[in-house]
Amino acid sequence: MDIKAQINTFPYAWYDFRRIGADSMLVIRDPGETVDEDAFSGISQITYAEDPMGIRESGFETVISLISPERMDDPKGYIRRCYDLLGEHGVLLFPMSNRLGIRYFCGDRDPYTDRVFDGIDNYYRAETELRGRCYSRSEIRSMLDDIGILNHRMFGVFSGLDYPTHLIAENYIPREDLANRILPVYHYPPTVFLEEERLYDSLKKENLIHALANSYLIEVTKEENDLSDALYVTLSLGRTRDNAYATIVRKNDTVVKKAFYDEGNEGLRNIEENHRNLAQRGLDVIAITEGSASDHSISMPYIEAPTAQKYLQDLLISDKEMFFKEMDAFMAEIDRVSTVVSTDPITGAIGDIVYPDMVPVNAFKTEKGYLFFDQEFSVRNYPINVVKARALFSFFAYHDELRFVEKELFQRYDLSEQKTLYMEMEWAFLEKLWSEDVLKPFRDRIRRDTPFTRRNRTYMNYPAGYYETKYVDIIRGAENKECYVFGSGQYAKDFLEKYQHEYSITKIIDNDPEHWGTMIYGIEIVSPDILKEIDGNRTRVFICVKDYSDIVRQLDDMRIPDYSIYSKYKVYPRSFAISPETKKTYHIGYCAGAFDMFHVGHLNLLRRAKEQCDYLIVGVISDQRIFDLKQRYPVIPCDERVKVVEGCRYADRVEILEADRAGIMDAYNRFHFDCMFSGDDHANDESWLSERERLRKSGSDLVFVSYSKETSSSAIRKKIGETL
Repeated sequence: MDIKAQINTFPYAWYDFRRIGADSMLVIRDPGETVDEDAFSGISQITYAEDPMGIRESGFETVISLISPERMDDPKGYIRRCYDLLGEHGVLLFPMSNRLGIRYFCGDRDPYTDRVFDGIDNYYRAETELRGRCYSRSEIRSMLDDIGILNHRMFGVFSGLDYPTHLIAENYIPREDLANRILPVYHYPPTVFLEEERLYDSLKKENLIHALANSYLIEVTKEENDLSDALYVTLSLGRTRDNAYATIVRKNDTVVKKAFYDEGNEGLRNIEENHRNLAQRGLDVIAITEGSASDHSISMPYIEAPTAQKYLQDLLISDKEMFFKEMDAFMAEIDRVSTVVSTDPITGAIGDIVYPDMVPVNAFKTEKGYLFFDQEFSVRNYPINVVKARALFSFFAYHDELRFVEKELFQRYDLSEQKTLYMEMEWAFLEKLWSEDVLKPFRDRIRRDTPFTRRNRTYMNYPAGYYETKYVDIIRGAENKECYVFGSGQYAKDFLEKYQHEYSITKIIDNDPEHWGTMIYGIEIVSPDILKEIDGNRTRVFICVKDYSDIVRQLDDMRIPDYSIYSKYKVYPRSFAISPETKKTYHIGYCAGAFDMFHVGHLNLLRRAKEQCDYLIVGVISDQRIFDLKQRYPVIPCDERVKVVEGCRYADRVEILEADRAGIMDAYNRFHFDCMFSGDDHANDESWLSERERLRKSGSDLVFVSYSKETSSSAIRKKIGETL
């Protein structure tokens, strides 16, 4: 799969070129830019060029510029030249970035200056010569007016030109919940401090979705009647060829689903068949134009109704009792279309045919009830509860304000006990649909890491220097002070497990009188009033609760100057006794492995890692995680493998890596190491190299070290098998 070719092609290939009788196309691109010609199957003649100024002929029915005019010294001159190459009924399509795109308000770097907020303030502080620049919507319109172009439309592009999945025409507001549809991507994810998805609903309500689009696709024609009638286009980037579609909402109250490739025709026929089967089972499904799949598309009527997702979310806020009744009705539809053929003791009822896309974002709420659409997939002999859980997962995604009923809903539909399993099964479905096995390295480079995003947001609340002492270097100097722990929950217990023997914890403080007088690890819980009697300059208070804002204000009001906020997912540099004379490359190191049947290869890995760092944390993969990866359990159980590694003199600390927190970035968020060490057998693995890039953007690194390749746990297994 060539994702770059899809990115370059799909924003244009959805266009109905046959409407203007287009047979000839000019594509202007940079050297090395790729275009997937198969997606332009209806165009008989395609000409490629790198500079429109060098094109002698004219009269093209379509001109597509993959090059954005903003990169040119004379953007207006470039657009004018492209326009002059059009025939009488020709169409010109070209992209431009919006300097007021929502991604830049969220902290993304400008693509031309590599700094945050430069485009928003119109580059007035740009210190270097610009390699191009972004323009706002009004500035782009002024360019077109100056050229004399009268017939044009602008489509707002989300997430952006680097990953275009949604095109929204001016004056059109999508009815669906965009937080569930758009995957934000960024030029430089480490600087992002806001979760963009949470803003889409407000942008829609304030009619700002187009003004703050991250980019624009501009459509220009010679004749006004030749402008497209498209209002809203979604592009399935990153899918395999048989599932790559554009869904187009048109002005004539029709919705067209178009396959980019011949292989997609079978998928369109599957949608038709799924809708027929669902209708036969009594489900209300949207009507599809029969027999049109052979022409790379199917058509459906446009429904003037809110999506079930939007309807249910609004209903929950206004009428909780009615919300439960409507959600019951929605879940009943999921039950109704599947005949139970068996019951699994863990996952529950197994349906003969199950439709994974029966979720609120794929249904409308009409006067008759729920009207389902876009049912692309069906699975035989599959747990019905997975679909129900998926409906709830999508309902709450990026809507934390609604989570006050989450626990109650999962209990209501008997989904609580296996919630984690259902989430894993949903993710397995999505991984396959999104080609995550192929595209993960690419997406990891452009997707944000949510824990870092939230940490950046926290950092912005404080003056320079304050954040370091309160959140990062929280242990420094505590050994010389009287220490208190504020909080008595899981965060506090985690802190005490790690540090009560290194620092003198005098008392545990809690605001709840019911806890006063009780003990945790032999330390008494007392009232905050004790802080009124202490010397604030000789005391350190560790705030050990998840939601700490109120306690911070409380300590500020009490004039307690020395407090720090603890996170159980971090490792703090000053918590280890390290000689100041050390000359090693890294301070905190990390490596991970199964360490099954501990052998010389494991020993060499730990030794060479320890040679490069002061303090080595070793992660031991849990039994379940090993089974998930290799479909077999280790010979030595996890608790014994931990004890073996703890006995190695190179390991300073050993931690179990549970199945749901075993990834590299999970470990970084938890341990905050300076460098991870891994065997050099991964040195050329694309996914590992992608993880290294993510670590480097986070201020850490990944180093590949050589170790004994002759010995491995797999080789030992094989040898044992041969001798038995």
